[in-house]
Amino acid sequence: MLIPEREGTTFADIAALACGMRGRKNVLGEGSMEDGMWWAGQTQGLIHDIGTVQDVVDQIIADAEEIIGRLPSLVN
Repeated sequence: MLIPEREGTTFADIAALACGMRGRKNVLGEGSMEDGMWWAGQTQGLIHDIGTVQDVVDQIIADAEEIIGRLPSLVN
């Protein structure tokens, strides 16, 4: 039977399921992506691949060099 269908059910009856304790323990503590609740903000939509640390650093450097290369045209 679903919790909402139980007559007389209160939030206290399900608080342990909604407090995030399982998520903190299983997801954050043990690294399990299958259990509990975990959080991601709007920036998750900007993630298109999962690269190595080297890939990320190389991309940051390339982006910085490209931006620096455009700066002289902005200062007159």
